[in-house]
Amino acid sequence: METKNNIPEIEIDKKGKFKYIQIKITNKENKQDQRIIIKGTSRCKFHNDIFKEFMEKLNVTPNDKFIYEPIGGGKIEFNGNKIYINGESSVYGPCDHQLTSEKLEKFFGKGKYEILFEK
Repeated sequence: METKNNIPEIEIDKKGKFKYIQIKITNKENKQDQRIIIKGTSRCKFHNDIFKEFMEKLNVTPNDKFIYEPIGGGKIEFNGNKIYINGESSVYGPCDHQLTSEKLEKFFGKGKYEILFEK
């Protein structure tokens, strides 16, 4: 995807319990050109605060080449060598926790954490 290079696929806290969201980034000129990123932090009390912080950091303008859409939320909890993924956002609804699990395993490396998620 020809998205902005400064947007990491995963940007989350690496300890504790916090809310997270999935954001779909779509190229306005080619709707097939899209990807899903994961953002989460304990700094934000609500899922929509995570998205607001993301958009402010990106400084998105109406002429931006991409559409940024929150597609769901949940919670992530680090507990020793385990990561628990569950819940949903009251604003954005549930997200695909299995996709989040797969992305986290790729990000951290296979076997570093046991990743458990709610289906």
